[in-house]
Amino acid sequence: MDGLVIINKPRGITSYDVVRQCKRLLQTKKIGHAGTLDPFASGLLVIGINKGTKILHYLINDDKRYKATMKLGEMTDTFDLTGRVINKNEERSVTKDDFIQAMKDFTGEVDQLPPMYSAKKVGGVRLYELARAGKEIARSKVRINIFNITLGSFSYPLATINVRCSKGTYIRSLANDIGIKLGVYAHLVELERT
Repeated sequence: MDGLVIINKPRGITSYDVVRQCKRLLQTKKIGHAGTLDPFASGLLVIGINKGTKILHYLINDDKRYKATMKLGEMTDTFDLTGRVINKNEERSVTKDDFIQAMKDFTGEVDQLPPMYSAKKVGGVRLYELARAGKEIARSKVRINIFNITLGSFSYPLATINVRCSKGTYIRSLANDIGIKLGVYAHLVELERT
């Protein structure tokens, strides 16, 4: 069997968990995926099987689309709901218009700092491994492109956005950056790759 399998990854498992289950179910060893999803995230995960793995690098470079819900007023160390709250701003709220205006500043080419809790490798070590060991290292910003952000819904402290972006974009970092821009902090509570 050669080809691609499209998976709607549920929350609570890693992308590698999906690969491992596919290996077992399909009884094959040559298998991979086209882009990691965080364990708390759900949505589109493309799996390549045998000769299908040879085209995954083309898919990895394609644009990505996400639906993300962020909670304003709190920053976590992971930039998502799995982390511990490290900053709060309960004194200020944000209007829908404030939020829309802040989103505009993140459209186009942006330099983004990868979060410490990410699968990105620095010096051959995944950043999340260093973060779990209590270490934070200097990281270089990466040039990404956010082609489009639209507001899905807004009811403070929750805002849902739809994002079309380039490879390498961390939606958790985007949520964190929008929260900082607004002066109230933010972190993701839901993420779905569509």
